Amino acid sequence: MNWIIDANPCPGVFYGTPAQDGFLLRIRTPGGRLSLAQGRAIARWMEAWGSDRLQVTNRANLQLRSLSQAPTPEIFTELKRLGLAAPIPQVDQLRNIMASPTAGIDAHELLDTRPWVQALDKYIQQHRRLEALPAKFSIGVDGGAAVAIGTRSPLAWEHRYNEIQLSVVAADGSEADSSGWVHLAFGAGKKMHDTGCLIPPNQVVAAVAALTQAYLDYLSQAEPLPKPGRKRRMTHLLADWGLERYVQQATSYQPDAFVGGQQVSLSPSVGAAHLGVHGQRQPGLAYVGVDLPLGQLTLAQLQGVLAIVERFAPGPLRLTPWQSLIVANIAEDQVERVLEQLQGLGLSGQVPGLAIAACAGKPGCKSAATATQTDARRLLAELPQQIEQQMGEQMGQKIGQQIGQQIGQQMGLETPVNIHLTACPKSCAQPGSAEITLLGIAQDTYQLYLGDGRDAWKYDLGSVTVDDLSPLLGRVLQRYQQQRHSPEESLTAWARRSEQAGVRLQEWLS
Repeated sequence: MNWIIDANPCPGVFYGTPAQDGFLLRIRTPGGRLSLAQGRAIARWMEAWGSDRLQVTNRANLQLRSLSQAPTPEIFTELKRLGLAAPIPQVDQLRNIMASPTAGIDAHELLDTRPWVQALDKYIQQHRRLEALPAKFSIGVDGGAAVAIGTRSPLAWEHRYNEIQLSVVAADGSEADSSGWVHLAFGAGKKMHDTGCLIPPNQVVAAVAALTQAYLDYLSQAEPLPKPGRKRRMTHLLADWGLERYVQQATSYQPDAFVGGQQVSLSPSVGAAHLGVHGQRQPGLAYVGVDLPLGQLTLAQLQGVLAIVERFAPGPLRLTPWQSLIVANIAEDQVERVLEQLQGLGLSGQVPGLAIAACAGKPGCKSAATATQTDARRLLAELPQQIEQQMGEQMGQKIGQQIGQQIGQQMGLETPVNIHLTACPKSCAQPGSAEITLLGIAQDTYQLYLGDGRDAWKYDLGSVTVDDLSPLLGRVLQRYQQQRHSPEESLTAWARRSEQAGVRLQEWLS
């Protein structure tokens, strides 16, 4: 194998990460942007490698599985030329720069973060010393748009926790003021830790440089972790140093980059706004958020989407941290044609009723207890049929079929219900808490939980076999759809209200 550097625990492009089903290759796409040239090159490489499926990750990167060979030296050269890999291989895995996928086109954003993404990517690529940072180091940049990263979303499953989180806020605290400041927080332990610091927009790159240098200072002083190859992360830094010491150390390098003692309230974003058809800030243009079942594209679908972008949507394809994609800059009178062509590829530009996330599972992962990918596809196929059948039995076959078909198309819900299948407790597929969690505990068996964990509330419905999953979840979704107080009431709020009313959910749903 012609890998360039030794593998580390986080998959990359210059080394192959071994898995049960072959090698895993991850291509960083800072800010989730993929140009036509980049997309076509990846499609060409997939054909050469015999790979038929590409996955968008929960950091808006791209991933290929089950590879049996390394890229050739010529492909490594092309990866660098196209901006899909860093000139310095040792820092490439650090290019985890997440941004709102609607940056620059969102009518609600305060500042366009795309220049920061480019500048931060350039900074990382040019500094070899950063290789001492942990491979899962990440930066999040949120411009205050309707589509948000970080924790502004009202949907917990949309939350993303970057180690350095930069969020634009209005200078006077109001959304009307577009001359914003940048709020600083740190993501660790699936929580966001507020520093009380603001950064002037012209100091963003300098602030990140100071924060990474302080991070390196900590790593140089801290005891190494017992497990070889593992590095201390933000969780360890905050536990050992605390917020104040970390910020003070960074401020010593760039005193003008941090304004402390600021209390900021981040305004909520719009849940699931990365899906469906939306107008852009540019008059006469729209974007279409495309649902990707389990975050995956076949080679034929990738080629088809790139053809749509070339014909109808000038600009890059936008990948999202929710494993979907956005086709932007579409003339409003061409949106229907784009939707038709997406449908011809087996893709939808409508808001789905289910947002299902699943890790690799068996046989690809040695830690897996269950075949989550196979089980998730089964749920996607069976759940609409289950709801149609159950409502048909209750309401008369014809009426039940009509309602079931409606729910089959959009589950009768305004925002998707999130189901997370994880084959082990590490929950690799989704950082944010799901409304329905299925934790693999044995072959073909899951522990089922309701509730997204807000206020530490989750309801354990016990273990369930794969064969019983679709009928049980069909009853959950049917009851929720019928008995929620309003379209805005989430599945978690409904389940919690039911429990507080004295309903024993296990018996009720049996």
